[in-house]
Amino acid sequence: HEGLKSLEYRGYDSCGVALSNEGEGIKVFRQLGPPSEMLASDFFESSCGMGHTRWATHGKVTLSNTHPHHDQENNIYLVHNGVIENADKIKEILEEDGCKFYGETDSEVLVNLISYYYARSDNDPLTGLKQALRNVEGTYGIAVMFQSDEGKVIYGARKSSPLVIGIGNGEYFLASDTSAIPPHINKIAYLEDNQIACLTKNEFKIHYVDKSEFL
Repeated sequence: HEGLKSLEYRGYDSCGVALSNEGEGIKVFRQLGPPSEMLASDFFESSCGMGHTRWATHGKVTLSNTHPHHDQENNIYLVHNGVIENADKIKEILEEDGCKFYGETDSEVLVNLISYYYARSDNDPLTGLKQALRNVEGTYGIAVMFQSDEGKVIYGARKSSPLVIGIGNGEYFLASDTSAIPPHINKIAYLEDNQIACLTKNEFKIHYVDKSEFL
């Protein structure tokens, strides 16, 4: 919440937060307007979460177009900066496969594409992410949470949209801007294009969209 407020200088039309509730899945808080008007008292204690401030590029300024977005099964949650240029084509293919959409954004298309490949890779998050990102054109800086990880993992990936990792003692952060990293974190690493970061509370690993090995 504090990190989102630090990004208000960019401009926004809506904002949202997704928090992992241990044993009860992921809960989303979304609203029109700035993060400073979100009530932190509505949140619950969680060790894994993500948030986003939106400036509309695809779709109107409505609650259904506000991040975080989720797939139609409510298994995967995503926040996204950037533009998926072939979103319309992907959406047509997914709709032919029976996918239902609640909003108008390319970000919702992306999370359902991840879901499509996740289901076809024995529900493996990393494989699903890699396959999806190999099939998108455009730019993205994303953070993704899977229900199956039970609030223990956040994935981040980028292509021409910045992502930075904040490295702490038993805590790791992912942000599009260093100003959103908590001030007590003094060590950071910058994600590069076509990399996927896998963050837990104890470590982070870097994978590659087009490769299987990690550092």
